[in-house]
Amino acid sequence: MHIHILTAEHFHVPGLITEAHADSSTATLKAVELVNIMLKDSRRKPTATAKNWRAKVEWLQDFHGAAHCYVEIAEHELVGLDINSVNDTVDSLVRAESFAAGFEDDETQEGIPDLLAGLRKAIQRERARPDLLAEVKEFRRTVEYYRRREASSGDDEGERLKSIKLVMLDDLIARAEGR
Repeated sequence: MHIHILTAEHFHVPGLITEAHADSSTATLKAVELVNIMLKDSRRKPTATAKNWRAKVEWLQDFHGAAHCYVEIAEHELVGLDINSVNDTVDSLVRAESFAAGFEDDETQEGIPDLLAGLRKAIQRERARPDLLAEVKEFRRTVEYYRRREASSGDDEGERLKSIKLVMLDDLIARAEGR
């Protein structure tokens, strides 16, 4: 399995951006988004596309200096990842639902309809969990970007409020990841 690691640094906002993407197209979309933000912050039209974003980065590096202005994507192979273990919870819930469904028409078994309804809702929630977690992480990166931007502009109150939200988001992410 391959992942695409995007790394970037904004010429004006301190800190590095590092993201892992499952495919090159989502990494490229994020790279285009970041380059367009940098172009706007350079008082230029945000004209980066999937085809020309690297050339726009070169222009930004010429304009601001390459040391603190870059966007890169590198492909890496994940070794030792057990793809079958990723959905263990969903698989276990589906097996339990399938087993309980065998008793659905058995009138001597009480509570089966409620048990099946609960299992089906849990399956639906667990299947949505990776997407929800990815969106929370993306929102966290957005808040971090604006926190750094406000810190660099001297907006202490804005930075403080966003720092509080970041702590809350980090806790939420840690709980969702079982840490």
